[in-house]
Amino acid sequence: MSTGNPLRRTQRFSFHAPTGATIRTPNTQPKRTTNSKQSGSRPTIDQYHSTSAAQAHVNYTISQPTWLPTGFTLQYAHVLTVDNASTTSQVYANSTGTRIIVMQLPISATRHLTRPTSGANTSVNGYTATYASLGGGSMIHWTCGGFEHTIQAHLRRQPTLRIANATACTG
Repeated sequence: MSTGNPLRRTQRFSFHAPTGATIRTPNTQPKRTTNSKQSGSRPTIDQYHSTSAAQAHVNYTISQPTWLPTGFTLQYAHVLTVDNASTTSQVYANSTGTRIIVMQLPISATRHLTRPTSGANTSVNGYTATYASLGGGSMIHWTCGGFEHTIQAHLRRQPTLRIANATACTG
């Protein structure tokens, strides 16, 4: 079993989409697929090259960090839609392949973001948050402004906490 960091480029990152998911990388506005069922619809994942492109496909303001460590740039933004609820993810990376993932989901959704099952209580912009160390990386999860927020990064606690505090509660 590897104890290395799953967020480094030197190690292969594997994403396993949920069963029945449709994964698309649109160059323009994607064609939306809908499911006539009220619940249990197929998830869709759309990938964009900018947060502003992803913004056009959700009905809330995507929170973006106003501070990142030097050298990190946006690689892509995802919009994952399940049962009419959209989660946004922004993936940032630096030249060494270290990644920072910033996720947001409306609280009204029937599902939740990945969050630490245990960890240390901390504060993000005055809101109670949970911090966990993850094999050389870190995760912070908090709720504010009607949204769940999670940041995962292969960084120490303080830079990850600084990114969280630089992410406004918008919606």
